[in-house]
Amino acid sequence: MQIQRIQTVYLLIATVLMAIFVFVPFGSFHFTSEQAAEFAVIDMPTYKEFGVLIPSALSAILLFVDIFMYRNLPRQRTVLLVSVMLTLCTALVVCFTLFKGLEGYEPRFSWWGLLVVAAFVFEILAIKGINRDQKLLASYNRIR
Repeated sequence: MQIQRIQTVYLLIATVLMAIFVFVPFGSFHFTSEQAAEFAVIDMPTYKEFGVLIPSALSAILLFVDIFMYRNLPRQRTVLLVSVMLTLCTALVVCFTLFKGLEGYEPRFSWWGLLVVAAFVFEILAIKGINRDQKLLASYNRIR
């Protein structure tokens, strides 16, 4: 019987989402006054903010490496849990970066920020897939 590896698909989707997040702006600051209209918006791309870049890039790299750890489920699960922590750290740093703010500017989230949330959801689905595979393998060992 073949074990269906749906978590590999989930890991690939999460990897792509986090890799895209590294290159897009996660938010912007809008000037709250009507003065200086040409400087009204400051975009916040991820690759220019090292506090956001480091955990998001590490998470994307770990997710990519985790795809190829399918032969050792406990190690795959451990690496995935580390990646989940880095994804949560990315979300927290994004919120902190936007809400610490600039004087006279209003922070606004970008729709691209939802990539982190979607990657987190796919990481949780991958954990559930790994747990299901571990239970299936344990049941096969009981039968033998």
